[in-house]
Amino acid sequence: MTASEMIQMACASTDPIKRAQLLAEAQPQLAWALRSAVEECEEANMPWTQIGDRIGLPRETVFRQWSSGGPIVTVRATQAKNTVAPAKERPSAVDAVYSFQDEDDRWWGSRDDAPSGEFVTAMLPFNPANPQANRFAGQVLRVRVGRCDQDVSFSSVQVRLADGSERRVRVTHEVMNLLFEDGETPLRRALTQVVHATLGNPAVAAEFAQTVHRAATAQARSVSAADDDRISAAEFIEAVLAVVEEARLNLDGLDFYATQAVRRLEQVVEDYENWRVAR
Repeated sequence: MTASEMIQMACASTDPIKRAQLLAEAQPQLAWALRSAVEECEEANMPWTQIGDRIGLPRETVFRQWSSGGPIVTVRATQAKNTVAPAKERPSAVDAVYSFQDEDDRWWGSRDDAPSGEFVTAMLPFNPANPQANRFAGQVLRVRVGRCDQDVSFSSVQVRLADGSERRVRVTHEVMNLLFEDGETPLRRALTQVVHATLGNPAVAAEFAQTVHRAATAQARSVSAADDDRISAAEFIEAVLAVVEEARLNLDGLDFYATQAVRRLEQVVEDYENWRVAR
């Protein structure tokens, strides 16, 4: 059943729960249909500013949703004012593991200090539930814990501090992905940061911006819902490496924010290559 048919049935129904069900089922179809329309606009070389204006989203938002490979939505749920805590009551940062060192002395995750500039080093005996499928299983990892205000998952681990005491702290999404997933997710996030730093940025060289755009397109196609349009992980990685190489040739054509994003991408590419070779 198409989205339009479900909407028509919802409008004709006198049962409110049936209307809610039909409209909920139509919503994902509309989001994917919007993505297809945006892809057609992109293929027609329409500017992202124009696309965003027509669908009611900032250009950065629509490009971010498009480059992630998922559906595009133009609305999000809001909370009643009395359910949102005042800004001063909302924690801006939490203690979290943001990088770790394995028993081969290789560091994984962010090379930068925590946003607060302070961190402590602790030990993490890593014993996952499925050790056969995990390259770090059984190791005692050296971890850095600092105040992080973004990218923090809801997962937590028990670490042992230098004085022998134990403490439970959160873990960043990047560390979680490196420990449990595919090593490729941090790479996608780092590329998205480069995209955001270069999109519509007049200080960025045109050649570099085009290379970033090609990599963003490759990222979207590597997770595309349409199998006949999907590219391999190797092709996606090749496009990312082209961004790193092009950045080295255009260092003078990058501003501070683009430079920082590219340096982060270089670090994550190194992590991915190490993860891929050693898995």
